[in-house]
Amino acid sequence: MTDNKTPWGFELVWADAKNYYGKTLIIKEGEQTNFGFYKKTDKIIFVLQGAANLVLESRSKILTEGESYHLSPGIMYQLMALKGDVTILETGTSLANDFIEVKK
Repeated sequence: MTDNKTPWGFELVWADAKNYYGKTLIIKEGEQTNFGFYKKTDKIIFVLQGAANLVLESRSKILTEGESYHLSPGIMYQLMALKGDVTILETGTSLANDFIEVKK
């Protein structure tokens, strides 16, 4: 397992295999991840606790506890914590470092 402090909170990688990964994200209240997309990584996010605003290219969607969302490669997105910290489980294809940050 590896853990990383981030400007928006914390992430813990609990699975890192050749073809897939799993991690837990904790986004602090009022904070947000970088806006961007993955070139190859295909993933699913699941809200374990709290609520998040999932900002997509041209719209946004509120995700609450128990909801999930599939993020295909190339989809630009950002996650923002709402009303307290949010805990998100994330799993996808490999942990390739292929995230491209896009300035809004």
